[in-house]
Amino acid sequence: MRVLDPATAAYLARRGGSVVRMLVHVWAENLVTEEVEGLGLWNGAQTQDFTIRGAARTYHRAAGMIRLEEIVAQPGTDSAMTTLTLTPIDAAVRSMMAGYNLRFAPVEVHRALFWPESGDLVAEPVRLFKGWIDSAPTTLPELNEQPEVKVSLTSAARALTRTLAFKKSDTSLSLARSGDRFRKYTDVGAVQVPWGQERVGS
Repeated sequence: MRVLDPATAAYLARRGGSVVRMLVHVWAENLVTEEVEGLGLWNGAQTQDFTIRGAARTYHRAAGMIRLEEIVAQPGTDSAMTTLTLTPIDAAVRSMMAGYNLRFAPVEVHRALFWPESGDLVAEPVRLFKGWIDSAPTTLPELNEQPEVKVSLTSAARALTRTLAFKKSDTSLSLARSGDRFRKYTDVGAVQVPWGQERVGS
């Protein structure tokens, strides 16, 4: 069961209107620089910075953006899927879709609550989803064509479907623990070692 902070619990328990916004943050490879960059989109009124777990993130306003299918929390190790719908006519959305490799990019979805009277943020946004982008369109429709694009997301449980070889590869260990090169030479299998005989040539 999710434990809410006191400010959020009081906000949800009160009577009156609510202002709810969705925040989507992706870490994807820039197709020009080949560097991984953080990209934030949200359906608020303007570009805004939010602090998530002590780190500041910038979320760009995406008009008509975010429609997310219901996220069902359930016990077990099944990989949950959901679909994010974006409006391709928005400049921020087109920039993300056209300028970055989104395939298997890590993604997080947060919910932000605001006081209707003042517009102030109630508390730090709550994470609703963590996982990867499973599939996304590789080309964008023309501005006068398809009014929306759909991005399929898969939950972090997808990591449990990795093969044992991938989990123990030199690359995965290096990413998980900086400087861990225990399996650096595991793919070297053609080395001949002489046993009980003189090596000829060297």
